[in-house]
Amino acid sequence: MLASRLQSAGIACEIRNESQVIPGLPFQPELWILNDAQYEDAATLIGALPASEGAEPQRASGVMPAEQVAVSDCASLDSIIGALYATISGAAGERDWERFRTLFYPGARLHRTVVSADGEVSMSAMDVEGFINFANPFLSQHPFYEWELVRQVDDFGQIAQVFSSFDSSSSADGGDSLGRGINSVQLWFDNQRWWVMSMLWDDERAGNKIPPQYLP
Repeated sequence: MLASRLQSAGIACEIRNESQVIPGLPFQPELWILNDAQYEDAATLIGALPASEGAEPQRASGVMPAEQVAVSDCASLDSIIGALYATISGAAGERDWERFRTLFYPGARLHRTVVSADGEVSMSAMDVEGFINFANPFLSQHPFYEWELVRQVDDFGQIAQVFSSFDSSSSADGGDSLGRGINSVQLWFDNQRWWVMSMLWDDERAGNKIPPQYLP
């Protein structure tokens, strides 16, 4: 067991969420490194293990290692918000979900507002893996591009709240809009990098137009 190997090496860690079950939502236990100073040692040990003992799966050509992604994508609010849009956008096919995962703090949640045809409102709450399972079938078969329109940031100390309006299209030039909306993103800075702690979004629709201050 990977946690046992880390603990044997003196790295404080634990498995969390082993018993958490949300009906209809895939959920996987999470390995938490309890001491921030031991992240690098843990990553080195995990990387040296054979695949059968918990090494990272082989990445597709052109996908950046997670430690490089964290540096380039998570150094600033601008880079991490840009990476959120970049990772889900592209031609039909597999997305770089490994890069997407590195943007989120362990246990982060994504919340999608759902409005039925008769106006009933509900919430679809997912963890990162749940979102990947939700989005991947569509993105694998359809081109999809989403980009930011306007961003409003409120920050204090180590925390930030970002309101980011967006548009989407099936073409890279944005010629045919698939719909607009606003992402509400909550982030935390650990003095080394930014983490997405949670996301909440709603789509523009009749009776729910994007306010002028969030449009170009």
